[in-house]
Amino acid sequence: DLKYASKKTSTLTSPGNYPKLDPHDPNPPIKPRPGRYGYQSLEVEADESIDLTTLKQTMSSTERAENLKIMRQIKKFDLADLRLRKDHAGWVDANNDLKERTKSDPWYRVNDLIKDGYLLGEDSKKMDELKAFAEKLGGPPPGVKVNDKRGYALHTDIYDIGISAGRTASALEQSILEERVKRGRAMAAERAKNMEKEQKQWEDMMRNPGDREDKEAAERRERTMARLRSEIEEDTKKREERAKEMLGQLPEMPKDSAASLESALEEAREDVKRLRQMRKEGRGLGEVSDDADLTFMNPEDRLAAEDAGITSAGTSSSGSSSSDSTNSDKMGSAAKAREAAEAATAGGRPRLPGDEDVTRGEITTTAESSSTTTTGPLTVAVTSTYNTEQSDPPMRKHCFQYTIRITNNSQTDTIQLLSRRFEIQTVGSSMKDVVQGEGVTGRTPILKPGEVFEYTSTAPLSVRPIATTIIAARMKGEYNYVTLSENQETATPDQIKQGGDDSAKLGMFHFVFPEEQRVKPITSSYEDDDDDDTSGDDDKSSTTTTTISSSSSAKAVSPPADSSASTSKSSSSSTSDSKSPPPVSSPASTLPGDSDMSSGNVPTSTVSDSSNLVT
Repeated sequence: DLKYASKKTSTLTSPGNYPKLDPHDPNPPIKPRPGRYGYQSLEVEADESIDLTTLKQTMSSTERAENLKIMRQIKKFDLADLRLRKDHAGWVDANNDLKERTKSDPWYRVNDLIKDGYLLGEDSKKMDELKAFAEKLGGPPPGVKVNDKRGYALHTDIYDIGISAGRTASALEQSILEERVKRGRAMAAERAKNMEKEQKQWEDMMRNPGDREDKEAAERRERTMARLRSEIEEDTKKREERAKEMLGQLPEMPKDSAASLESALEEAREDVKRLRQMRKEGRGLGEVSDDADLTFMNPEDRLAAEDAGITSAGTSSSGSSSSDSTNSDKMGSAAKAREAAEAATAGGRPRLPGDEDVTRGEITTTAESSSTTTTGPLTVAVTSTYNTEQSDPPMRKHCFQYTIRITNNSQTDTIQLLSRRFEIQTVGSSMKDVVQGEGVTGRTPILKPGEVFEYTSTAPLSVRPIATTIIAARMKGEYNYVTLSENQETATPDQIKQGGDDSAKLGMFHFVFPEEQRVKPITSSYEDDDDDDTSGDDDKSSTTTTTISSSSSAKAVSPPADSSASTSKSSSSSTSDSKSPPPVSSPASTLPGDSDMSSGNVPTSTVSDSSNLVT
């Protein structure tokens, strides 16, 4: 941009650049003359006087690209910089250089003619000739794109002039204004529509006062029914997907209500036949119990029962009591119902009969919270602790954590654990819950010789502490494993299907309540401190008994007996009491009570506060 400023002085003083004007000449050569678009200079007229057919492209494609690059530099930067610096002479030189470079490429002139013809609406024939001539001149310079619709390149495309910030802001404001006008018109139309609707509703209400409420109620019912139908369809689709996932295909469904009714009747007939067969065989809900009334049975079922020796009175045909019949050994309906309820409570898990001592809460073995068992090449060690953070004692929720450590003691064999099986019985429950599954914590670990696998799990129990024991539950189990061959990396599908080669036992251990969760027994002492004892012998030690009950070690003796018994036995028991601990009391047991005491109807004639019975 400074090269034009350096020529400022030479340009003004050099002869020949500007013609010498004669102030007395009536026709100066620079007098403006009217042209097609108004007054224009002689330079423009001179350019237009050149015939288009004489124009030829004298520059190569590379020269045209370099010429375009310099033109863009002058147009976008040099002229603007010279204007800001108020260098008029430099600006004139730069502008003249831009004109010369534009004239050096005749395509720019043809492009201007195509633009003028497009704006003035020239005939298509002339426009096609101009476009063909522009292509003859080599087309646009490299880097200039011609608009397909107009047929010419825009001024901004030639000089690579982007949209100005002011024009961008103006276009944005115009777009915002148009959008606001559009929204305003839409809102006005909606408002007019609503007003028209309200006016119509008001007129309808005035003509028929009750129709509006009825219509609104009908619309509400329709919306509710549509919502219910959609929910039913969605629920039906989910059921079908679940059935397809479980069964592999959708079951055959009735097509209409008549087919559905016929299917229901057929199922009812099959149920009746099945119940009759069960009654005949004496099993399930249809078994014939000893005290059953046979009047509800079908005639053929009643005859079959009488042939078996059962009458409607509940006795056999030989007159013997029904308690001697073989049906008394079968499980009744109530027992089966209880068993089904317990299975449902266990969450569908398999259950086994539990240990009697855990059921009664009278543990006959040592309550150990850990165990170590070696079975073959594996040693399984377990320790358990009480998890206070996850427990909620008022809601009978007690959580225990147990850590299991499995060690491969073999020197040569590599072992992979395949599955586990645990038996857990809580105190007071008559059944054991069986927990079994594949792997250990979702994995099938591989133990090389001497390696150890250890994991920790949580056992949430719903149990209530009792005074006769300190444990909450008893647990034992086993791990099934397979011994891998020398080059075998993991168990084969057949080995997994067979359940492994052998199993390692998880020794029995107990979940023990902490001290603060155990039941605190009531301790009472009975001391005979009466100085006026009938024995009167100060050398004889008085009998003192104390009842102590603890969940860990229980010692209890009987309350003090009468004074005569104490006197007669004091000499013989004084020595033994001082050497041996008092006997351990056994937990109380219950028996069926008397009917008159249960009902409260006790005859007053038999009530006595004493008894005298000789045995």
